[in-house]
Amino acid sequence: MSDEAAASPARCPFCLEVVNVNARRCRHCGSDLREQPQQDAERTTFIVDRGLIRFGKFSLALLAIFVVFGTYVFGFDIRNLVVEMRALRTQITEEKEKLAQGRRELEDAQRELAALRDEMKATRKELADAQREIAASRANVADIEKRTQGIAETSARHLVRIERHLSQAGVLIAEIEQVRARTLTKAEEAEAEARRRELAGSAGGGAAREAKLWPIGHVLRVRFLGGTRQERDRVATVASEWEQHANIKLAFSEAEGDAEIRVGFVRGDGSWSYVGTDALVVGQGERTMNLGWDIMTESGRDTILSEFGHALGLVNEHQNPTDPIIWNTDAVYAHFTGAPNHWPRETVYHNILRRLSDEDYPGERPLDPDSLMMVPFPAGLTDDPRFSGGINPSPGLSESDRAYVRRLYPATGQ
Repeated sequence: MSDEAAASPARCPFCLEVVNVNARRCRHCGSDLREQPQQDAERTTFIVDRGLIRFGKFSLALLAIFVVFGTYVFGFDIRNLVVEMRALRTQITEEKEKLAQGRRELEDAQRELAALRDEMKATRKELADAQREIAASRANVADIEKRTQGIAETSARHLVRIERHLSQAGVLIAEIEQVRARTLTKAEEAEAEARRRELAGSAGGGAAREAKLWPIGHVLRVRFLGGTRQERDRVATVASEWEQHANIKLAFSEAEGDAEIRVGFVRGDGSWSYVGTDALVVGQGERTMNLGWDIMTESGRDTILSEFGHALGLVNEHQNPTDPIIWNTDAVYAHFTGAPNHWPRETVYHNILRRLSDEDYPGERPLDPDSLMMVPFPAGLTDDPRFSGGINPSPGLSESDRAYVRRLYPATGQ
């Protein structure tokens, strides 16, 4: 190697300082120049400049001079500073302990919160299951309520029908018991006929009307003989339904004075009425109608309508001479001569089997088993195929009743 090459400078591959080209070890960093630095992707080699180190030492020395100068000039107390620093260090240590304690508490709280979340998740699941069960139970309850309501409505309808049947059966019994009070003798019938002619003349007509009907458009005066305020109001309200279909007026009064219809409320005397103008032969102080049963019920409503139907001249529909019922005579006698009626055979014939003449049945219409004036009968009393299951009229006025009474009492001009 030439002297020129030996004297030429080179740089240390480790610290990049200038070294002799023939040097074996760097005089700056002490690294063996015969080895080459290995490349490592996970290792970082920092190269520090000596000039930078010298500058740092110089800065520290200058800072120390300023600190000493400031202490001397401004009277900075190093001892107090040391004491304050120690106190501050103690405070920092205590705060660190508090912070560590807080961290531990926070970790405990986080664990409790996690456990609470698990419990809430389980509770939510239980709540969802309970809500589904409640929804299913509600559906079942709604279905049960619906079926119960249907049963109750059906039972109520049956009960109304049963009450009406019992009421009408009682009406029939009461009619027999009071037959002498409402069946006129021949002398009374002659007097009634004279009264009917007199009434027809005063109404501007000629001969008396057929059967026992009142003059068309006549105002029937109705006076109450006893009864409570509630019963009287009930009668006036219900009976007025006839005015909606018949050209006749009902004038109710509680005052003394003449009245064609006198309504009593004697308990135990049944429910009955004279038929139409037969009431004219009854003394003014006597009843022409009695409502002796509970009239505040639904069946009582039909009782009121039925008795006022008689008062207008209508008779029991089962004695309609048009298309009459085919009775099983033996069964009828056996039924009504036994309990609870115990009627004589002539009474059974008069009230059940007797067919009215055309003169006794006002107007004409086909037999209406649903008529308000029809009395219910159990199965087995007829040989009529129409009534193999008995006769069970519906409550209230039938369509046939409305049309029938409109023909008996038509509007003026018809």
